[in-house]
Amino acid sequence: MDPQGFYRDPYPVYTEARRTQGLTFVPELDAWLVSRREDVREVLGNPEQFSSAGALRPDYLPSKAALSVLSQGFGGVRTVLGAEGDAHRRLRRPLSRGLSSAKVAAALPFVTERAEALIGSFAGDGQVEWMDAYARPLPAAVIGHLVGLDPADAPGAIRGAQGAERLVFTELTETEQVEVAEEIVDMQRLLDGYARARRRAPRDDLFTEMVRDLAPDPTTSRSISARRSCPMSRTCCWPAT
Repeated sequence: MDPQGFYRDPYPVYTEARRTQGLTFVPELDAWLVSRREDVREVLGNPEQFSSAGALRPDYLPSKAALSVLSQGFGGVRTVLGAEGDAHRRLRRPLSRGLSSAKVAAALPFVTERAEALIGSFAGDGQVEWMDAYARPLPAAVIGHLVGLDPADAPGAIRGAQGAERLVFTELTETEQVEVAEEIVDMQRLLDGYARARRRAPRDDLFTEMVRDLAPDPTTSRSISARRSCPMSRTCCWPAT
């Protein structure tokens, strides 16, 4: 399978990995896939042997036209997925507080309500495209709720976050790259607005935790928009696995 085929449909590889003892090497990624909970916990708890450095190496570089669009946004900051040691712990600290077991438990009624509403919207249709009808919108809504986004803003934020991955891991035409870059910049500006709003009026949500720890100075609020995007994009396909 070529890398693009894997990105389009990774789920057969995920299924096989869960059935296989030990780790699974994925040639398309030139990386080992960790699929079981106990293995994931061991890897995450042993940073001396398992490194996050270079975890987000791009497969494709954006074109000059796409880079021109991206220059209108903000970037150049470290993210939790690519940091190690003290830097990783600093970036992870507000995420751990904002996504604590108590915060997640408090969100369960919202999760249940959204899941039931989505299922009710297609229950009588006989068949449905699972990803579009349920597996993408449910985690997008839940993530938006935990982060502190208005429900109307969550789809755009998730679309921009996923676009940040598509831009460097998917083969796109220059026109498609520019379109994705515009979505990324829109997302960054949206999240920058939230960061500024939370500084003025803190709330009991993840965005406030991130502003408090990572952008206490008004001049640094833009860094939140870049740091926030990557974790959002990586959680939106879990129901499909």
